[in-house]
Amino acid sequence: MILIGDRYGEVADLCRRSGVAVSKATRRDLTDLAAQPRPADGVWICAEAYPDQTPFSTAEWTAILSLARSGVRFFIEYDYGVVDRPVRRLAYERLVVRRTDHPVTRSFAPLDLLSAHQAYAADVDMVSPSALLLLFATVAGFDRAVFGLPEEVRPAIAELDLLDASDEPCESGGAIGLCLYSATSVSAPAYRRYKPIARWEALLRSIVERITGSVGTSPVRIALDRNDNAGSGSPTAPLGADRRTAYREAVEANLDWYRRAGLLVDPPDGGAVGSAGVYEGYHSNIDIDGSQKLILHNGRPNERADCNVQSAAAFATAGRCFGVEKLAAIGAELFRFSLEVFHCSDMSVYGGLWRWFRRGYESTVFYSDDNGWCGFLSLLHGLLSGDDHSLRAGIDTAFALRQTWGANGHRRRRIDLPHFYELDGRAGLKNEAPDREIYRSPHYEGASMALMGLATLATGDPSFAETVTAGVDDYLSQWPDGIMFQHSENDDTSKFVVALCTLGVALPEKRYLAAAGELLTPFMEAQLDCGAIPDIDRLGRRYGKNRSNADYGTFESSLFQDDGDLVTDQVYGSSFMLWALYFAHLVLNDSSVDRSMLRLGDYLTSIQLRHTGRSFLDGAWMRSFDPVRWEYYGAAGDWGYGPYLIETGWSQAIITTGLAWIATESNLFSWREDAALLRTCRQIAGELAARHDRIEAEWRTHTPAPKPRREHDGADLLI
Repeated sequence: MILIGDRYGEVADLCRRSGVAVSKATRRDLTDLAAQPRPADGVWICAEAYPDQTPFSTAEWTAILSLARSGVRFFIEYDYGVVDRPVRRLAYERLVVRRTDHPVTRSFAPLDLLSAHQAYAADVDMVSPSALLLLFATVAGFDRAVFGLPEEVRPAIAELDLLDASDEPCESGGAIGLCLYSATSVSAPAYRRYKPIARWEALLRSIVERITGSVGTSPVRIALDRNDNAGSGSPTAPLGADRRTAYREAVEANLDWYRRAGLLVDPPDGGAVGSAGVYEGYHSNIDIDGSQKLILHNGRPNERADCNVQSAAAFATAGRCFGVEKLAAIGAELFRFSLEVFHCSDMSVYGGLWRWFRRGYESTVFYSDDNGWCGFLSLLHGLLSGDDHSLRAGIDTAFALRQTWGANGHRRRRIDLPHFYELDGRAGLKNEAPDREIYRSPHYEGASMALMGLATLATGDPSFAETVTAGVDDYLSQWPDGIMFQHSENDDTSKFVVALCTLGVALPEKRYLAAAGELLTPFMEAQLDCGAIPDIDRLGRRYGKNRSNADYGTFESSLFQDDGDLVTDQVYGSSFMLWALYFAHLVLNDSSVDRSMLRLGDYLTSIQLRHTGRSFLDGAWMRSFDPVRWEYYGAAGDWGYGPYLIETGWSQAIITTGLAWIATESNLFSWREDAALLRTCRQIAGELAARHDRIEAEWRTHTPAPKPRREHDGADLLI
């Protein structure tokens, strides 16, 4: 085979491994090749200037036609003929297998999917429908288009007859004029991180076989060291006696990743590391060079309260657990930064709450989940470290949540500043009884409920926990049929179990602890041999489910389509499930919980990205991992936080903190024996109670007039 323009060497490598002889040439050589009697069985012409188009010269195209007449078969990608064609960039479109009765697609099933991310594609209209092997289409599904093809499809890969003006396909097995054409570049799937990699390998191999007439004898792998799908471990090897070392190495690698990936913000004027906070992370979109961009807000890297506080907890926990002062110091600086920038400690109506974003309209938006995690982790850090500022912030958040919690035990998931004016301040929110189905979601309320249990334990005031018990009891009475699960059952259950564990310790009634164990059972039963706990949705009612092709790419959707699509979610599922199992391990004395926790920890350690050669990946976890294919992969229809998202909070920090707890068997309730600390908590609570009474009475004096509300504008994201 003659190979033209193989910039990344993947096709040449594939041919060598397949036993296909390859010689390299350039487009300028086409005229000389045409002068030879059938110089090769096939010619593969890569799009060497991709994403720029480089149409063939008249001489080059004439040479191609001459070679075709001599029986040489072609594969040509992106460029076709002697003119430019319109080019568009893929957004949510994927390649869909249309025909399986053809040698190129015979190893696929109908409607199988291949992802080319943000690829550029030439719009071609010269292809007969019968010639189309794969299409570009926006379709719902994990790895198969479950609702079939939509009306709007575009050619992706077709088989044409170069010598037939009708552009009909060549007769099966015919050699004269045969040309496979791809509307996009497919010759470097590992470099471009296309997914799933095995399907791309199969596709490229079948193309080589089609144009050369060769048939490989064994599967051939594209070089995976340029991809990101292997992780650092294997799908079957438990860590066993090496667990503490492996977990510590994973934790330290991830915390070093913050710096190498540029997410630990450089402090101005030589300030302490951590004193300028962290950025949110890297967007899920993978560019054509395999890179990913920082998540932006109003044109600058995004800064969020939850990501900063969760990252602060990760550094502080690792420093405390492993005795590394440098990490502990970074954690302390991140907590200080978070309190100064995101925590509202003034006398306004949102005193005690945490801003969603640092800047813009979103800085006057307050989510129940974000506030719950910020308050919970601040209070837990204060209790374990003795830091008064964190203690005060955590208890302050508990007061603010208590004064904005609905009368029926549920709370609005999101409160914008204008809501306070519409409802006459906190009193209006407190008198609400949110009963819409969407409010019955532990994704939003679980962290706040956990904070209320922790606040009761710290201050001795049962009213914090009692504020949420009506909502907790409502969840338990409706579980699972009446729950609005968000991305999966794993998502909401894991957060609710953390709440049940803290409330179960805080309250005399211990039924919440029994409920925590019961809710964890289906997930432990679903756990795979490799330790993965796949996302499940037994009722198929979750918010994030795509219910049609038209849904795909229009809202925050799940990584899987149906139960049986085995995928783990390191943002919403596995990360917090590790926490749920750890809290259950602390309070339940259940060996099955303990085993499941260790197996999940081993799994997460084994899929941590290592040795990819990309600084924004090494040491991190992306959102979606397929434990069967053993690669990062998932449905990519989530419009904000797709499968390749790398989030500092909600993912990296949560996993790292959980692994550090497990490695050192941390007792997160040891502070309950510290009488002096508990006296301090009660004193802080007394001071804050008086302050929050004043806020209730004086909030209009201290609160700026609201800007127009933007509740449903695409910035209303789930995280």
